Amino acid sequence: MAKKMKKEGVEEIFNQIQEGIEEEKSLEEVSVREVKLGVSELLVVDILPEVRQVVVENLGGGDVYVDPKAIAFTPDKCVAPGGKVVFEGVKKVFLEATSRPVVKISQFK
Repeated sequence: MAKKMKKEGVEEIFNQIQEGIEEEKSLEEVSVREVKLGVSELLVVDILPEVRQVVVENLGGGDVYVDPKAIAFTPDKCVAPGGKVVFEGVKKVFLEATSRPVVKISQFK
């Protein structure tokens, strides 16, 4: 019985992953914006009403702090060059640079 439960657990996780992949493929990109931030520059991005997912990518040039509520200079809010963060169902995204990063903000519905 224990083996059957483990197999069912693995199948359930696999199905959740597959559903997530299919959902990601079904998202339609509605807005893409690349911006070069200056030192200590704050950018507030208003998200379109129909958007379900926002992806913020740091394309390089330094760290950027990203949060959907407010800027907090904590390690969990820092997106290093090459990194990205994904938010679901947010109305705004706050970004603040500590150097001069280039950031890509993609919105999907």
